[in-house]
Amino acid sequence: MKSVHKGYKEARKERKDPLRIARHTIAGIGGILHGLPFKPKNEYIYKYLYRPLTLAYMVNQGLQIFKMFPDNVRAGMPELAVVRDDLLKQTALYRDARDKYNGATLEVVDRGNLEGKLTM
Repeated sequence: MKSVHKGYKEARKERKDPLRIARHTIAGIGGILHGLPFKPKNEYIYKYLYRPLTLAYMVNQGLQIFKMFPDNVRAGMPELAVVRDDLLKQTALYRDARDKYNGATLEVVDRGNLEGKLTM
């Protein structure tokens, strides 16, 4: 909503900048759509409206982060071996967790066994 409000304020100015109006308004609408708890089921609405608008929101957020923390964004990339090792560790953690809970059913907690679960 903040981006939509920025677009509205830009539109109310005497010296309007149409590019800023469009950027903030489209990013604001994308942010609203991104915040919804569901995605559209219609594939055309998803493909031609939802994805481009949410992408515009994410790009706008990235540009704001770039303005706020330029040194962190421009920091050098680590060596390829470091990135590869980190990815291998993360995938191993994911694989172990997936294998641990594969096929496991979680016990349902209801009012009958709630007190026993809390006092364990």
